[in-house]
Amino acid sequence: TETAKAKCDYGSYLASAGQNEEAARLMIQALFSLAAEMAPTSPRLIDAQLQTAAVMRKLGNLATALDLERSAADAAVIAYQDDHPLRLVAEYNLATTQWESQGAADGLAVLTSLEPRFAKRFGTNHASTMTVRISLAQALLSQGESANREQFVRLLLESFDAAKENVRRTMLDSSIDAAARASVEIQRGVNIALST
Repeated sequence: TETAKAKCDYGSYLASAGQNEEAARLMIQALFSLAAEMAPTSPRLIDAQLQTAAVMRKLGNLATALDLERSAADAAVIAYQDDHPLRLVAEYNLATTQWESQGAADGLAVLTSLEPRFAKRFGTNHASTMTVRISLAQALLSQGESANREQFVRLLLESFDAAKENVRRTMLDSSIDAAARASVEIQRGVNIALST
């Protein structure tokens, strides 16, 4: 188990360095070991599935990413309450991959249900909530939902200053990687707002 955890962690490091193929190889090996040794609802296994799925998306292997995310989300729904962070992330990842790869209506429905759950759990101006709002706004925009688009653009603009403060605080806490992701999501939200 410790070797599998180490492979998964090292794979995550390699993925952050852009070495996605080697990361995927190590992470898949780790997943086989973890799946053989842990319950399907183990938080370590769910997290490893989500991390591996992220690398698969980067490599363009959306079918494998969807399978891993579906397995992780199903296990998280069984194991955790509605507002547990790991469950929220697993459901979000699955919904966005479904939407991005298939334009699936169920992905849009899950994104719609996730926004208030993220806001309740993390706060309305938290970077994670902003990320969900941006993904939902993009999905709605791609469907031509102009009434909803205006609502989410307004939410994004109202939250922009607070999200910038979150990014600043995150950087001060030495979580530069999280801050960089939040900055990208904020910029995506501003771009959506400016395109209307």
